[in-house]
Amino acid sequence: MKSFVKSLIITALSLQAFSASAAILDFGVAGQFNVFVFEDFTSSNSDVEGAVAVGGAFKATSYSVNERNKAVAGNALVVGKDLDFSNGSVKNGNINAGGTIKTSGFGFDGSHINTHPVNFANERTYLTDLSASLNSLANTGTATYNYSGLQLTAGNSTDAQIFDIDGSLFNSRNNTTFNGFANGQTIILNISGNGLKFDGGTGTDFGKYGFNVIYNFYQATTLDTGSGATGSILAPLADITGGYTAINGNVIGKSWNTNTQVNVNGMFKTTEVAGLTVTPVPEPESYAMLLAGLAVVGRCSRRRVFKA
Repeated sequence: MKSFVKSLIITALSLQAFSASAAILDFGVAGQFNVFVFEDFTSSNSDVEGAVAVGGAFKATSYSVNERNKAVAGNALVVGKDLDFSNGSVKNGNINAGGTIKTSGFGFDGSHINTHPVNFANERTYLTDLSASLNSLANTGTATYNYSGLQLTAGNSTDAQIFDIDGSLFNSRNNTTFNGFANGQTIILNISGNGLKFDGGTGTDFGKYGFNVIYNFYQATTLDTGSGATGSILAPLADITGGYTAINGNVIGKSWNTNTQVNVNGMFKTTEVAGLTVTPVPEPESYAMLLAGLAVVGRCSRRRVFKA
């Protein structure tokens, strides 16, 4: 019996390791939300077209959430702590808040609930590790800096194209050119440094070709949306600020304090990336299911042994 259970445990761990090495890149639970931040969210006079998840407090004025009906498990807005929302709307889903809810001049067609559907601590660990793992991947192509422009040249592959980008030069780029890419190809930009800001074409040119883009700000603790961008932002350490511009894609960060609009166009599409080795942080219920499965198999084994 002991050897049987030991074998099951080894098998379970092996399956977990196999899954972790399957080279599938996704943002986990966070990838279903248009904006996902671990701490506080503050904004006004703007909107997020999809669903929003906030680990801390949410405060917004003259704001709209989930106009495009992208609720996650029925939730248009998930807030870990208090919610203060005036002169705005949450559409096509519920508000799921863990603290007090204060609203005025507010349009809402869902329900107020409190079920804590997101484990923000686990997601923070997973996404921080994912950001570091993406940065460890080898370049597949070359990035060349020409005056105020950035030229990206793809390697001879239709796989994900990976580039290390010098953050001190990223801030001053106002156009991007592309060589050797296929339409819709996945591009991962690992951008070094801190105090970073989107400037002109570095962010917007990607939308012309339908690229599946991740801007991986693996070091930045502050990030300015600047002129806006097309592609998904992974900045797990960053307080994100900025003015009236637009991001077309997912935004993942530490906190959000900007009037920038966020649109569902450009949200990241799950894909395979060679060499990626991030193991998702197990949710508590995953452990419970594993233990329950082992217990059931153990009882069946005991019955078989007894009958023999």
